[in-house]
Amino acid sequence: MKSVVLKNRLEKAQARMAELGIEAMFLPPGANLEYLTGERRRRPTFAKLLWTNGWVMGAWIPRSGVPFFTAPRMAADYELQNEQELEVLVLEDSGNSTEFLRGVVKRLGLAGKAVAIEDMAWSSFLIDLQSAEPSLKPVLASSVLGPLRAIKGPEEIENLRKASEITDRAFAEVVSKMRMGDCEIDVRDELDYQIRQLGSEPSMTTAVLGWGEGFPRKVLDRDYLTRDPFTPGTAVDFDFGALYEGYCTDFGRVVHFGEPSKEFLAAYDAVVKAEKTAIAAMKGDALTAEELHFLSLGVVKEAGFGEYHPDRTGHGIGMDIHELPFLDEGFPAVLKNGMVFTVEPQIIKGPILARIEDLVVVTESGGEQLTHYTKELQVIC
Repeated sequence: MKSVVLKNRLEKAQARMAELGIEAMFLPPGANLEYLTGERRRRPTFAKLLWTNGWVMGAWIPRSGVPFFTAPRMAADYELQNEQELEVLVLEDSGNSTEFLRGVVKRLGLAGKAVAIEDMAWSSFLIDLQSAEPSLKPVLASSVLGPLRAIKGPEEIENLRKASEITDRAFAEVVSKMRMGDCEIDVRDELDYQIRQLGSEPSMTTAVLGWGEGFPRKVLDRDYLTRDPFTPGTAVDFDFGALYEGYCTDFGRVVHFGEPSKEFLAAYDAVVKAEKTAIAAMKGDALTAEELHFLSLGVVKEAGFGEYHPDRTGHGIGMDIHELPFLDEGFPAVLKNGMVFTVEPQIIKGPILARIEDLVVVTESGGEQLTHYTKELQVIC
């Protein structure tokens, strides 16, 4: 990531910290850390804690001045990339994490001050930090970085555009190969393979989920796919994404095996119309996230499927797959130019599952789609 981009982000974050009266901010490995320092995230694993005292791993962002890292010894030796060549304070394996953090608190002068902490930091970290200095006042880092990350800069939108191109290409290749009798596991594996062939990685656990009267699936559980064959009457729901330079896509389509029923086609037409209506309305400063949700939902209701729309209309997306604000009831945030959302109306009515999902940028003239795969229902006979 270009150092000039990181410098600009840091300056904006520090200005907001000053505005909010926050003295320092701690960011462990994650999207916020990558956003401000370029330190790449590791992929999730079952090993929740890799290193002794792993919860001290992260960067400290002072209200003014240069950030620095704290890290346990093994993380400093084997994990920390530190391409910006920031200072690293190392906690030895035999060291005491509370005493170590007491030194950080003293260095930054945090006694009695507000400290922003990553929303999903380890509770072990917060307990240690408050034991080191009970008078400091923890607040959520999202209060600093949420508004900054919600509006994407030109380089971020370009990364999302490239991730979307990979998504479209991988999906088109997979659909061209699908045949009656395929199964969830094999199609999922092929889709992940195509994403990697294009120089990317899946941004989430790829979901390829059969649904219908003749298919033995009762819940939309993406973690446990089957080898049951797709047969006539099965709708296959795709929910997946790709990565480019740390930016995610989240994309959805339904592929139908055999000729769809009239009710299925009516439901599918409704979600496509709801998505198009929402995208056209996505003009900066024109409406709120909640209003956009109700606008899209109104189209589904008008088609007679309102009670079968089980979810929000979409969500913010960027370095994380799900970012605030959500396009849902209870989110009064006004849409701004440069915000990026998924728009994903869906209908689930018994054996009918109709769904569509695209990435969309808010602009002054309406939403600009980043994913472009056809909205025409793909039918395999």
